[in-house]
Amino acid sequence: MKRIKAYTILEVLVAMVISTLVISGSFLAYDMTYKQFKHYQEVSYSTNEAVTFHSVLGKDMAGSTVVRVTDKGLECIPKGEKVSYEFKSDYVLRKVALVTDTFHVNQEDLLLTFRNVEQKVTGALVDKVTFRINLRGEKQDAVLCKHYGADGQMNELIKLLAENGRY
Repeated sequence: MKRIKAYTILEVLVAMVISTLVISGSFLAYDMTYKQFKHYQEVSYSTNEAVTFHSVLGKDMAGSTVVRVTDKGLECIPKGEKVSYEFKSDYVLRKVALVTDTFHVNQEDLLLTFRNVEQKVTGALVDKVTFRINLRGEKQDAVLCKHYGADGQMNELIKLLAENGRY
């Protein structure tokens, strides 16, 4: 009788078990890497949104002649188009003319002050904006200041008095 060279059933089973273990390990490594990447992507996105919002608001305040309280937040009035901000708990809207930007930041404890006195009346001047940003469970304080010159403050005082009929 002639012998045929082939693998036994036991050798084939052992090869299948080993290949199954290698494939399972590869899939688990891929799954862990994918989950880690998604987590990193979410953290990166929320951090980028918060940094961008802080930067844009700071530039708008610095470039404006006046920052005022509105019923929904604040507005920066530069020499060109006015910029208004509407603060919600989980996002902030920035409106310039026909363009609206949405910053997906969880912010809370918004405080608008002028000379360390809280301003709640619509139209009141603001020189400091303070709020807390919640970045994935960690709360970060943000403080932005607007520096007015003496001439700018006097002009605003004259406008306010004129609007109220006292000038």
